[in-house]
Amino acid sequence: MNKYFRRILFSDCLSSIATQAYNLFLIWYFASQLHNQSLIALLSSIQLADLFFGPLGGAVADISNPLKVIKQTTFYRIIISLLLLAITCFMQVRALAFFLLLFALITSIISAFYAACIEVTTYKLSQSETELIKNNTGFTALTQLASIFSAALMAVMSAFLSLKESILIITLLLVISGLSILSKKLPINLIEHQAKKINFSELFTQTFQGIGQLKKLKVITVIIPYALALNFLYWLFWYLQPAFLNNSLSLFKSAFSIQELVIATVSVITTLFIQKKPQLIAHTVKHYRFLLLFQNGSLFLLSLSFAFLNRQNLILICVLLFWTIYSIFNTLTGIIFLTMIQNKVDEQILGTILSTSFTLLSSMTPLAGICSDFIWLRAVNLVVITGLMVLIILLSFFDHRFTAILNSL
Repeated sequence: MNKYFRRILFSDCLSSIATQAYNLFLIWYFASQLHNQSLIALLSSIQLADLFFGPLGGAVADISNPLKVIKQTTFYRIIISLLLLAITCFMQVRALAFFLLLFALITSIISAFYAACIEVTTYKLSQSETELIKNNTGFTALTQLASIFSAALMAVMSAFLSLKESILIITLLLVISGLSILSKKLPINLIEHQAKKINFSELFTQTFQGIGQLKKLKVITVIIPYALALNFLYWLFWYLQPAFLNNSLSLFKSAFSIQELVIATVSVITTLFIQKKPQLIAHTVKHYRFLLLFQNGSLFLLSLSFAFLNRQNLILICVLLFWTIYSIFNTLTGIIFLTMIQNKVDEQILGTILSTSFTLLSSMTPLAGICSDFIWLRAVNLVVITGLMVLIILLSFFDHRFTAILNSL
């Protein structure tokens, strides 16, 4: 792995810990300290900004030097966090809600451009297929680690720290993250690019041209519809499961927290293993649909255990076992999916394609959250949801276009 890319990963991990912990902390703060559900709804709606800024961020990554944009967005994020810290120190707590939400919105917009450039840099700093897989697995592993540490940091902040102290910790993490990027030891000429200014006309033209290319790329038009359906059903299941666990596992109140820790830990271990054995991706890519079947089939079996088991200790064992299986195969299919797009898409529009694709997939999360309110919390409904996931994958085996794409890899 390129030493400069390792520096980028380290910085990205710290900034992810900070931003994820901040958003989790805000949910807790608005609920337990301000007792205002409307603020939580506003915070949740902020992620919809990605639907607009995600593709724009991808276009910026395509028409500019992504390393330069990474440095610029990192600098802006530090400035914004320092401003929030100053406001927090001199303003009454009750009047801070607006600025807390504003910071979340601005960092979300900045992250849309930053994340797109990270995705493109992952590809452009790879000199071979093996290095690309290692870069992708390294990025995935640190993303999972960031989730673990952000949850732990949020727990510490909510239990022991005041709002001002929590904002100070977030700011320090962003500053440390930024120093490793803004250092002269990360030269922007690592990626060759013709220096030029970006104008809005060119930016929007590139964005719409890139989006227009989506319907011409078979890897997108064939696989993305399946991914959207599976992603929606997964998040629908995920939103329903915590309440179901709370009702079914009254003796194990921390079951959901343990589950999330297992998912993150297994994912990290799997990605580290793939990084040591990158040839595993090349050997399994043609069996992508079978991997998806094992991945989502594990959730179907978990739902069946909810429906037919009565002993809480057995249900808990099934939760940990089947989420472990899911995490292993989810890591494999995620890296394969990303590598497929990187190898099949022209690098001139790679940023726009990746950002638009992942924006579409992420849009399923709030949609599933809304729909979850209209579904009765019963085991049979979980069986139906995960059964549909398995059915969708089985149908893909009869899709000759899907087979042709896998055979061409």
